[in-house]
Amino acid sequence: MVRSWQLWLSPRPLRRTETPAEGRVLSPFGAALYEFFTREDGHMIVKETHYANNKVVQNGQSGPPL
Repeated sequence: MVRSWQLWLSPRPLRRTETPAEGRVLSPFGAALYEFFTREDGHMIVKETHYANNKVVQNGQSGPPL
């Protein structure tokens, strides 16, 4: 559950996307790899890896705007 003070940082979408069917997803241009895990207690975890040698990552365009 998101707290009200967190909304300025990351506004929540009106409609949530579906949970990915694959265990891993590569972002456009191969800049980042997202891996999805589920803990024993049911919590879902996303591991996000950005590849430093990728030009998109070097230009700061592989993640959300800061």
